[in-house]
Amino acid sequence: MFINYAKRYIQNQESLQNIYQDSFLIFYRNVMEGRLTELLSKVSTYLISIGKNKIFEHLRSTKNIVDNELAIEFAKENESSFDQLIFDKAELS
Repeated sequence: MFINYAKRYIQNQESLQNIYQDSFLIFYRNVMEGRLTELLSKVSTYLISIGKNKIFEHLRSTKNIVDNELAIEFAKENESSFDQLIFDKAELS
């Protein structure tokens, strides 16, 4: 389910797999470090939420989020702040 969602934003298969694995590792660490002691929803809900954050982080780090209609769609679907999408275009030159 998550991989199909992520494919809309990231076409690189290796990046998809890394994000998928990182999501599980972050969830596992949160449980082991005591940050998540009680489940208030399904595990899949936590994993998808972590995964969405990792996708956004990946898009931002690869500069693919600038001037990209998918980024705006991503922000709307995930209620992200549009302020997070803004980059100084001069920095990219």
